Amino acid sequence: MFVVMNLKKWNALPKDIQKVFEEVSKQWIDVHGKAWDDLDMDGRKYTLSLDNKIIPLTKAESARWKKAVRPMLVEYSQTTTAKAFPVRKPSWKQES
Repeated sequence: MFVVMNLKKWNALPKDIQKVFEEVSKQWIDVHGKAWDDLDMDGRKYTLSLDNKIIPLTKAESARWKKAVRPMLVEYSQTTTAKAFPVRKPSWKQES
C-alpha cells in the first residue's frame, strides 16, 4: 500500500514541507502494516466463525506460487528504484 500525491503539487511544495511529509510518512509505515494485519486477522476469525475452512498451500504449491510471482515483484522493485522512489528491501528478496 502507498499514498501518492500529484507530482506537480509535490514539486511546488517547499523542501522543508516535503521533509515533514517524508518524516511523518515514515512513522506510519508500521502503523499501516499493523492495521492491515489486524484486519486480516479479523477476516480470518470471521470466516472461521461461519464454519468456513482455510486450507493452507502445501510447501510445493507455495514454492510454485512464489516462483510464478517473483518476476512481477522484481520488475516492480526495479521500476520503482529506477524512478528514484524510496524502497525498502522487500522480504521476498531475502528468500532464494
